[in-house]
Amino acid sequence: MRMNDLMGDLEPGIPGWDDALLPHRRERRFPGRRMQRGDFLPRLAQSLLAPVPTFRRIGLEKHGLGALLFWLSLSNLAFFVAWAIRLYLVPLPHVLHAFQIPVGVLVVGALVGRYFFVGWFALAMCALMHILGGRGRNRSCFVALLWADLVTAPISLALALLALAFHYLSYISPVFSADWFTLPLYWLGLVSIVYYGAMALAGVHKMPPGRVLLVMSLVTLAGLGLGLYLLLKLN
Repeated sequence: MRMNDLMGDLEPGIPGWDDALLPHRRERRFPGRRMQRGDFLPRLAQSLLAPVPTFRRIGLEKHGLGALLFWLSLSNLAFFVAWAIRLYLVPLPHVLHAFQIPVGVLVVGALVGRYFFVGWFALAMCALMHILGGRGRNRSCFVALLWADLVTAPISLALALLALAFHYLSYISPVFSADWFTLPLYWLGLVSIVYYGAMALAGVHKMPPGRVLLVMSLVTLAGLGLGLYLLLKLN
């Protein structure tokens, strides 16, 4: 498999930032086109700075199965490294001790189970958006959500490394180990996933971002409540 098949290839001559910021003027040009190899990192930056139009563009482009698996594999690897740092190199805040898991569970969950979870969650959210009046195609929605998952990967890694830095700084000052100081680093990663996932859905389905963000937040809170309930039952 060529690297271009993984990264995708976009025909030369297509402007980058103009199309990302004003996709409604060029939407008909994107289907069937892909990113060039050199567009990968710039497109990540565009997604962080102008999420709604960039995710709309990503959804309209044609990306093969190899590209989608490549994105998801990168995201899974970043997820594994970030949570390995949080769980095994940095002491967990006291309120999160119930979430301590064996390393084997993290490996299987991050590198294997996450493929199925992210895929099915994306399909479920796309179906929900159609029920709420979304007009985007299912394939575009699915592609945009996978890209959003990848966009949040560097944020999760950066927060994990910041938590590690605070751990070493706690030897200098105890304030760096206080729960109120370290706990936000765990929640900000989840907030970024919810936010960029909602922006992806809003871009593809052409819905108000605030409304989609509210729906995504409610779904996430329901999922967290169910997960915590099951975890307490198992313990």
